Amino acid sequence: RMMSATLTFQDLLELSAALLRDSEPVRSYFQQRYRVIFVDEFQDTDPLQAQMVLYLTGSDNSQRDWRQLEPRPGSLFVVGDEQQSIYRFRRADVEIFRTMADRLVRGGGEVVRLTASFRSRGGLCSWINSAFGPLFAACDRRYQAEFQALHSQRPDAAVEELGVRALTHEKEGRFPRRRVAAADASRIAGFIDAATSGRTELNGEEEEAVLPKEASPGDFMILTRTTGMLSVYARALEARSIPYDVTGAGSLRQSVELRALVDMLEAIYDSRDPLPLTAFLRGPLVGLGDDELYDFRQAGGVFNWRRDLPAGLDPELAGRVRVAFQWLERAWNWVQELTPAAAVERLLTDTGLLPLAAAEGSSRAGALLRVLALVRAWESRRLLDWGQVLAELRDLIEKEELKVEEMSLETGRDDVVRLMNLHQAKGLEARVVFLADPCDTSHTRHEVEAHVSRLAEKPYLSMVATRKSATGASTVLAEPEGWVEERAREEAFLK
Repeated sequence: RMMSATLTFQDLLELSAALLRDSEPVRSYFQQRYRVIFVDEFQDTDPLQAQMVLYLTGSDNSQRDWRQLEPRPGSLFVVGDEQQSIYRFRRADVEIFRTMADRLVRGGGEVVRLTASFRSRGGLCSWINSAFGPLFAACDRRYQAEFQALHSQRPDAAVEELGVRALTHEKEGRFPRRRVAAADASRIAGFIDAATSGRTELNGEEEEAVLPKEASPGDFMILTRTTGMLSVYARALEARSIPYDVTGAGSLRQSVELRALVDMLEAIYDSRDPLPLTAFLRGPLVGLGDDELYDFRQAGGVFNWRRDLPAGLDPELAGRVRVAFQWLERAWNWVQELTPAAAVERLLTDTGLLPLAAAEGSSRAGALLRVLALVRAWESRRLLDWGQVLAELRDLIEKEELKVEEMSLETGRDDVVRLMNLHQAKGLEARVVFLADPCDTSHTRHEVEAHVSRLAEKPYLSMVATRKSATGASTVLAEPEGWVEERAREEAFLK
């Protein structure tokens, strides 16, 4: 691997750790060069990185077993939060975090717990402490982070000290997520609409005001755990003309305008295929009904925009079809004369698709602009011809797993409701924050198939051998000795 210059990042870690382990001169050299090591986000450290840290700070350079090393006094400072130790699947194990902390303390170091909250007021901190403290206390500390109560450093304010409120929803039957999200989005958008008009009671009930005065859109943030339902909340805000900025990858399967654009491009790309032409004629750009398409066919019409119209066609219908075919001919000329990005941009503006999307909602127009940016990127890399552009655009519509970063026409404004995935909200604040999409089912856990022990005297992997059927069901073929206990340990970590 070294000869062919194909070292991966994992290779570099393994070779570096082995070099420090096996060579006292190398270890001494780097210890002299780096006398103090500071490690941030230590909860994300994997065993190889932990080994390197201890080899670089250990007091006994002849000791090859990193588990036996203790850092020299003053040589190591780490910052981390075991409650954020969520990357066990890629070797960042909470056990490693605790092992290193214990090693530091045993060598005379000190653990300083940071529990001051400079962001949230006392009401919110109290709610978090009372809600999560008992949950953490009930867990086995071998597998769960230790809970630390928050202490607010902000002064209390009588009106704003309202803490947390719950918006409840009736239980739904099977597959309830979109229905619950739609109802949730409507209530949240309705509250924001009322609050920005000076009516700040929660759900219109007769109770204390949630906000002390008339609010503005910038006072609100809507967070979802995943991106799946962001568009549902965006539509609810648009329906009430509330400006917002959405951040997060969204599917384009629901984009009527993009589908109309792709139908049009496919119709001109292959004039002999009647399916995209029929879709174009039925779509928002032309708007023919099925009965009119039937009349066109019965009069002898051929679904090919290069062919002449039948003589016996109703004059009004003939006029509409003629205009549609002229549009396709004009678009064909643009596709022949312009680059893909320039042709798509002209089609979006001259057909009225972009203004139509903007009239329906800011994020719908933003989605088209994102698509245009994608086509420009493909073009700049000289990756795609027109056939490939069409295939990529069709995939954006048809494949749920393909997502693009959403945007709205309000991007860059300050006074807008911010709508985003929870993980993108780091460091952001708002006077009112909604934790939305309560029926998120993305946390469904799969059956445990493997357990890794990285701190055993000899690290090992314990896993079952399975075979998947054509339907995706797994059949267990064999289990290692002691698998029941190993599976229980891994389930505890996952929980």
